[in-house]
Amino acid sequence: MACFYLLLVLLTVTSGCRADSMLSVSAFLEDSVALPCGHFYKKDLTSGLRMRWIKYSTDTSEKKVILSWPETSQDAKHVKWGSDEKGTMSLILTNSQKSDEGIYICEFCLLWNCTLRNISLRVKDCKVRPAVKVAHSTPFQLNCSVDIKGQKGPLNVSWVLLKAGEPSPLISERVEVSGTSLVIKSPSISDSSWYRCSYTYGKNHGCYDIRMHVQAEDVEATTFQQAEDVEATTFRQVENVEETIFQQANRTTEQSGDTLTAALSPVITVAVVIAVLAGVYIYWRRSQQTQRDSEGAVREIECIHDYDYPVTLMPSNDLSDSSQEFNRIYHHLENDSLHTCK
Repeated sequence: MACFYLLLVLLTVTSGCRADSMLSVSAFLEDSVALPCGHFYKKDLTSGLRMRWIKYSTDTSEKKVILSWPETSQDAKHVKWGSDEKGTMSLILTNSQKSDEGIYICEFCLLWNCTLRNISLRVKDCKVRPAVKVAHSTPFQLNCSVDIKGQKGPLNVSWVLLKAGEPSPLISERVEVSGTSLVIKSPSISDSSWYRCSYTYGKNHGCYDIRMHVQAEDVEATTFQQAEDVEATTFRQVENVEETIFQQANRTTEQSGDTLTAALSPVITVAVVIAVLAGVYIYWRRSQQTQRDSEGAVREIECIHDYDYPVTLMPSNDLSDSSQEFNRIYHHLENDSLHTCK
């Protein structure tokens, strides 16, 4: 194979053409496939456009021209030219077979400017159907799609297990073929694999590869645990939201309290000043009243001292006479109660 690719490189260098990188194309058995070559315009068809397809067999490295433009090779059997709406010229292989596998080289030349397009074609035995998932221990059936339109004759369908890409017979009491379907009575993990159905119906025949995956028994428990985790996560998120709202409410309350305090501060200050002034005023009034009372008492004492009353100490046997003298002085003071000191 290394010598084969070396030969391709030598052919590219000696021809003086520009070669593109290798393009890989896959096709299914008996399907049509397009191998793109190059882009052209309608005017190129009359201005020296030359094209040809060369096929190299992968086993013998044999070179064969299978199609050319404007001349057509005698070996062209199930191949033809094709082009899309963008003007890309392609080689169309109809009813592809395993013998069509190999390396294809398209020489696309416009005057002396040539381009080589290298394409590797692989023809697969069977078409691939979408993979299916099966619950553990739950009966399931794989269906083989068969085109029965316009066909007559017996229908034959067979199923095999693919191991490393190679067909292997199905040996199990838990599987059986029913019509075009493969019934698996109690799927287990070991049944996860590739399965192939092959059919012949009249002139039609084909096969399909299907990948079946059997889920584990603890999938339900895992799903339940995931649901619990989601619920716990949601609960934590709700708690976080509530905590955030609570913190915002606290901040709002603190801000409101600060605003109220700021608004009441001038009022409180004025009230304190008024209370202090009132206290000073009351203290001053009481001080003045006390001072006036003290001055009045002093004047009364002075008035009393302005009168000179003779006082004579007597013996105890003259107490009766002394009592009479005291009464005389008391009546005298009552008569002088309107006296004012100056």
